[in-house]
Amino acid sequence: MTGKGYRVLSPVALICVVLVSCVAAAWAAETETGNLTVYADYASFRVPDDPSITEVEFLFALQRHQFTFSPNGSEGLLAEIGLWVQLLNVRDEPVTDTIPAYFGCAVRDTAEAALPDFKVFYALPIELPPGIYHAKIIVLDMYSPTDQRNFGELVMPITVRDFSSAGLAISDLKLAYDIDIIEDRTDFEQGDVLVRNMRKVYPDPRAALSRNRPRLYFYGEIYNLAYEPGGENVYELGFRFLNPENMTVQDFGKRAYKKPGTSSVLASSLETRDLPEGEYRLEVTVFDSVSASRVVITKPFTVILQGEECDSLTLEEAEMQRNVILYLAKREELKTYDGLNMCGKRNFLIWFWKRFDTTPETPFNEFKEEYYHRFNHANSEYSTKVDDRTDGWKTDMGRIHIKYGEPNEIERYPSSLERKPLQQWFYYQLGDQGDVYFLFEDEDGFGNFSLVHSTARGEKYDPQWDQDMRENRLIR
Repeated sequence: MTGKGYRVLSPVALICVVLVSCVAAAWAAETETGNLTVYADYASFRVPDDPSITEVEFLFALQRHQFTFSPNGSEGLLAEIGLWVQLLNVRDEPVTDTIPAYFGCAVRDTAEAALPDFKVFYALPIELPPGIYHAKIIVLDMYSPTDQRNFGELVMPITVRDFSSAGLAISDLKLAYDIDIIEDRTDFEQGDVLVRNMRKVYPDPRAALSRNRPRLYFYGEIYNLAYEPGGENVYELGFRFLNPENMTVQDFGKRAYKKPGTSSVLASSLETRDLPEGEYRLEVTVFDSVSASRVVITKPFTVILQGEECDSLTLEEAEMQRNVILYLAKREELKTYDGLNMCGKRNFLIWFWKRFDTTPETPFNEFKEEYYHRFNHANSEYSTKVDDRTDGWKTDMGRIHIKYGEPNEIERYPSSLERKPLQQWFYYQLGDQGDVYFLFEDEDGFGNFSLVHSTARGEKYDPQWDQDMRENRLIR
């Protein structure tokens, strides 16, 4: 429940954009207390049916690997996250009850859960009267041990804007990692808290750009455009980057857009690659020629070129990550990785996986996730110890599975007086090699198969096994 006069808007679970003076939103906040990294921001939007109330959208980005994942039946692993927001006035007196939200994050396996550079995004909209507040925010890892709860806590100043005027207005800006435009309403899950006006916005509360991520995505809404049926229904948008001294660093010019009605959605992006390291503000100007009105809003962001977005790895994480890339990286790349400190190793991994991303325009790297799935499967199926399924990646079968994926066909030859157990893995149309196979032999009789022969390029080749296989003889 919330206090009188305040409404929470659908905090549903989420499964792992006349002259008015310039408005500058406050810097986003991050964890002040606790061991969870919490980045938080907010944005004010107009409530169409009640101009005396403003919708404030609280925006969150969390580090996925910091949460505790538990088995979720046959569907992999799940982390449960608790989030609480309470609004205080300038005298630090509560003006709302604590507003709770619970949501989950699902992964396929422990290897995917350990990936250090994946975020969990969430948005919590609350309706408030305009004014100045403080928001007390707590994030809790619900599956962490009760006597050692993982949590993050912060207090963030909030300025709730007033949209009751009938003049031209623009909402606060939300910065984002990416924005997906949804073409069909059937393409997104009902209740997805990241979707607003058919745009799915992955919030970036930290607002830190880098060489690895040089594009600034932003979302906003424009209100009270002068719309005349059959008239000149266009408005003009201008974009600039400003430095802390309010001087123009980069001017992107102005463009005219057709008015869809009295309101419009702003969802766009700008290149930051040429900006030196430092603090900046994005300035957006809206001009309506019909009403001769202009509004301006700014949003701070920063560019980091050294130690960019670096959350250092632990020694255990660094060793595990090296094991994962071992069969994919070149020898000199592994040598480079070994010579870096923990922060450098993390930045190396960001660069390394980006090379294999076949869909860089999306926030997900499907190749990377598939590769981690193979690694975890290799440990699960091919480890040499029953009670410690962590060395399957070292075995020949594990290595082949990680490098080439699931075979198209497997033939098993049981042991006999003349031979030991064999397995033959077939891969059809393996890249430019065509059909290849791998032959494994259980040399000690305990199910630990070793590669004895293959027709794949660069793999172990034995002429005697090759002759035996060609002549369909499985006895040496």
